Amino acid sequence: MSKRRRPVEKAERLLAGFSSSRLSAQDAAAHASRWRKTFAARVLAETGSPTHLGFDWHAFSYGYAYSVSGDAAQSAYRSRQRPQSFFVLVGATPSDGFACQADTLPYFDRTGLDVYVVANDFRWTMVFTHEAEWCGPYFTTAEWAARSADGAA
Repeated sequence: MSKRRRPVEKAERLLAGFSSSRLSAQDAAAHASRWRKTFAARVLAETGSPTHLGFDWHAFSYGYAYSVSGDAAQSAYRSRQRPQSFFVLVGATPSDGFACQADTLPYFDRTGLDVYVVANDFRWTMVFTHEAEWCGPYFTTAEWAARSADGAA
């Protein structure tokens, strides 16, 4: 098994209790691009690159987009628990993913994975990082992400 395949296969195992289907490479790329445009647009605007230092979630850790982290992120995510459709994108710069429908949202705490859970309508996202003890998780909404971490529009 290639090293690149391991994270998505681990995520697939963790999603076993959810109704999920693997996205095609084209759909995963399209969703990752939409995620960057929705939640990390300032990264491109301010750095000229769509991803900062190889991780899309650095949009939050470096303050390009407003988010809450840690316990506040977990609380905001838990408040979204209800039957719904959502996407799970996998990777530092996601190249794989799943379309899911479930009564609850998945948790990827301390899995060693970089996982982006995003509402089907891209109104909010929860990002679990491989740096769980140091960076993340991060939660934001499309509206919040339009602001930098210091609150500037």
